[in-house]
Amino acid sequence: MNREENRRKRTTRSNSLESREAKRNAKALEDALNEVKEIEKVIEEANAIKEASGINEEEEPIVEEKIEIVKKEENPKKNTKSGFYYSFGMRITTNIIFITLLLIGFIYSIFMAFSITKKEYITYKEKSDIDYRIYLKDNNFYEQDYLGKDMAYVASLIDQIYIDYNYNFIVDKKSDLDIVYKIVAKLIIASEQNGSIFFTKEYDLTKETKEDMLNVNYYNLNKKNIAIDYHYYNDLANKFKSNYAVNTNSRLEVSLYVSEKNKNSNSYKLSNSDKVTLTIPLSEQEVNITFDNKNINNEKQIVNYPKFIVKDIGYAILSGALLLLIITFLMSLARHLSFVGGKKRSKYDKYISRLLRGYDRIIINVKTAPKKEDYNVIVVDRFQELIDLRDNTNQPINYYIVASHQKSEFFVINKNNLYLYTVKASDLDR
Repeated sequence: MNREENRRKRTTRSNSLESREAKRNAKALEDALNEVKEIEKVIEEANAIKEASGINEEEEPIVEEKIEIVKKEENPKKNTKSGFYYSFGMRITTNIIFITLLLIGFIYSIFMAFSITKKEYITYKEKSDIDYRIYLKDNNFYEQDYLGKDMAYVASLIDQIYIDYNYNFIVDKKSDLDIVYKIVAKLIIASEQNGSIFFTKEYDLTKETKEDMLNVNYYNLNKKNIAIDYHYYNDLANKFKSNYAVNTNSRLEVSLYVSEKNKNSNSYKLSNSDKVTLTIPLSEQEVNITFDNKNINNEKQIVNYPKFIVKDIGYAILSGALLLLIITFLMSLARHLSFVGGKKRSKYDKYISRLLRGYDRIIINVKTAPKKEDYNVIVVDRFQELIDLRDNTNQPINYYIVASHQKSEFFVINKNNLYLYTVKASDLDR
């Protein structure tokens, strides 16, 4: 009897448990159906809002293809990967600072690399003199061994002629000079009737000599005892005259050729060449020697025009590199400023404009940023998440401009939670 009663009690208890479990399952199913209906209602309302605002999802450059469930921000004060936001104003300031520094370096390198000379007048003078001595053969008239210059000489008494050249060069600006000179004897046999040349030949009495003068403005050339074998040249002229039976007018021209040239043409350009000539008649019984130094006894002036001079090739290369960097930063600055004053709007501006225009009824513009440290900040990856949240909580979507034309924040505050969606121009430009 007791066994039967215990069995009935156990069966009753089991049926009671099954009845309660069935009721719980029915309640859970009913709640699930209600949630599905609520979700369908939210979706219908969202679609109705989109249709009313005329927004086409294909036009929106929102990064919505990949949806991630909400994630908590580790530090509410940080809203970038590095924890520091490089704002639009900071970008402009950085560009201006770099351009200023590069410009200072560029100007300094230009001064170190190049120079411009001033226009100036440089005067130089030349002065020359010739002295000669006529050494005589033994004779019954002249007691001295030689005769001085500026006399008439008997050709048959001439043994040797010795010439002294004296040349002075003066310039009013010190410089490094290359002085080149040589002495040449030139035999000329010409027609007595019209002066046409029958024969001419040059003889080098000295080798061409070059002298380097450093940081000077004065030079003196003094060549003494240049020997002339008068009989040698006179016999050549006489043989030509007798062999060819022509009337000739022959002479020997002994000339000092001298030239000056400054080494550093960046200072001023000097290139001067002149000669001093002593003329000795040949095939004559009476010899009258003359000399010509008119072209060399004078004063001349050089006009040194302004020049652009490269002083240091290293600084020249550096200035070119700095100029390229300045151009690069100027282009970057112009690109950033075009976002503010340009007529063409950026992707960021177009996107923000579409959001504000399409969801104007549910977005509130705020002037003050929320104190994120007071909330549990949850970052969302797309604007649609905020719309769904607003529909579920009836809380408005707040819009705050962090940096004009560069960064904005959309957020919904629900109790202690702050749901944050951030839009940055740098992300949309990628």
